[in-house]
Amino acid sequence: MTKIKREETKISVLTRNNNYKKTTSLKINLKVLNGLVFALILVSGAYHIIGANALTVKGFELMDLKKYVREISNENNSLETKITAMDSYNDLGDKIKKMNMVSVTKMNYIENKADIVAKK
Repeated sequence: MTKIKREETKISVLTRNNNYKKTTSLKINLKVLNGLVFALILVSGAYHIIGANALTVKGFELMDLKKYVREISNENNSLETKITAMDSYNDLGDKIKKMNMVSVTKMNYIENKADIVAKK
């Protein structure tokens, strides 16, 4: 079995006399410290990847919604145009009835035998 080496780090404080005074000593297990740092890096990386993935999915959803809005807007414009055309036709029919106009059954066209219509 291998023994884990512990390094002892001493913290010193500079006093008024420019002398170092040893206050405490900490025992740090470097393998545990390295493991914690490595785990922290892995967790941070996973968090970053998950966040980037969620942002990408939201971007695609937004793009689909914008496309849907454009389609609905085009359809709305088309329906408004149809409504306007139908209202105009209905309004014209009512005006014709109010003016007591009759429908044309036979049309007679004027035929011009001469090639010249106007002279200078």
